[in-house]
Amino acid sequence: MPTSPIVIPNLPKEGRLGPPADDGECASGEIAASAGRNQGAPHLPQLADVGLEEEVVAEEVAAQEIVAQETVAQEIVAQETVAQEIVAVIGAGKVGRALARRAAVAGFRVVLEDLIPTSLEGARREIRQSLDDAVESGSLDRDAAERAFARIECASSIEDAARRARIVMETGPDEFESKLEMFCLLDRICLPGTVIVSNCHALELSDTAAKAESIVGMYFSGDAAEIHCSAFTGARALAVAEQLAQRMASSYCITRDGGPELPHSSQQRA
Repeated sequence: MPTSPIVIPNLPKEGRLGPPADDGECASGEIAASAGRNQGAPHLPQLADVGLEEEVVAEEVAAQEIVAQETVAQEIVAQETVAQEIVAVIGAGKVGRALARRAAVAGFRVVLEDLIPTSLEGARREIRQSLDDAVESGSLDRDAAERAFARIECASSIEDAARRARIVMETGPDEFESKLEMFCLLDRICLPGTVIVSNCHALELSDTAAKAESIVGMYFSGDAAEIHCSAFTGARALAVAEQLAQRMASSYCITRDGGPELPHSSQQRA
């Protein structure tokens, strides 16, 4: 580590190894000063100590800066993790309600969107009843049901819901025009890096995804999930979809447009 320059303070004349000398004594005074340095005069180590203290202070400041940078990095990672744990579900119809319930039970925070307030109210009532039924059947304990229901929030606009999450599950009709319109809208309003999970089963995503790496299809049948990739689906979007499927389904497979099921893609949840 480079050392800080030693700042030598201005000393009074009487502090210079003896009384002040006249002009005739200058030479002998300098010799005496030189001799004093060689013999380790008492105040010179003090000046060295000043430099040492400055080094220590500089090291402490550098250490504090490193700690501060690490703290900021950890906060960013924590915020990113929280954002990834929020799933926006666009549409509170039959499919949207089922997805919201699955995601909430799996531990995700859910923002369920619908433009019609009565649809959101009906969705919450239906999800509440579904969770109660699961408790009565023994497939879910009461605490888990209460926690799942508490994770569900509502939003009255797509923009509000989409901007709260980095995972957006859209549930529009499986039709070309509807999907294209939805993808274009989400492309404008979603945060950078958002993964769009489309409830797409019969439609080939490659025709509508506008070469978007961030779009991946997912379809649930019973407790199994099918992840569907377009010709442009990126590795990150696929990885996010797999993480969703691992938590929201008992098993899943991966297919692609115009191709068979991908090998070694089936996953059985413990």
